[in-house]
Amino acid sequence: SQRVTVSLKRSLLKSELPRICTLDNRLQNTISHGFVTGIEPYGIFVQFCGGVKGMAHVSELGLLAQEVPSSCFSIGQVVKCLVIGVRNAQRQLVLSLRTQSSKEQKQLEAEFGIGTIGSARVDKVEAGDRVECTFVSSDGNEKEAVINVFHLSDSLHGSKAMKDNLEIGSFVDG
Repeated sequence: SQRVTVSLKRSLLKSELPRICTLDNRLQNTISHGFVTGIEPYGIFVQFCGGVKGMAHVSELGLLAQEVPSSCFSIGQVVKCLVIGVRNAQRQLVLSLRTQSSKEQKQLEAEFGIGTIGSARVDKVEAGDRVECTFVSSDGNEKEAVINVFHLSDSLHGSKAMKDNLEIGSFVDG
């Protein structure tokens, strides 16, 4: 018997990205939303519609050298993934969370630099784990950005409490 999977994750339901529902070699270079189902020191496991699963190696997570997957991701978290390969034998997609091109990444790094300190002006507080904002660097440059709720505080409780108190137009200082 077949099962129907129901999701109330708004970021999945409202995503304009294509849905991945089957394991297919033509998926390479497709960007889609999925959700984290497992976290290991070597990477994260992500599931898409129809039970399609994938794995993103730690080198494809976009983490800083001292960061580990368990401190940056949580089970159930919605993530945007790039399909970089298909492992048919394992029935698994090979994923990257580095969805920006290297040209776009270099442009951002040149404009802001990794570790740039600034403020984030809150534009939209979503029901899930994201806060849409505008990053404002100390020299006044602005760029659309997203804050994962888990990055608002060092503790999960503190992060959720901080999110509950955010208002559109308020600033979060780095």
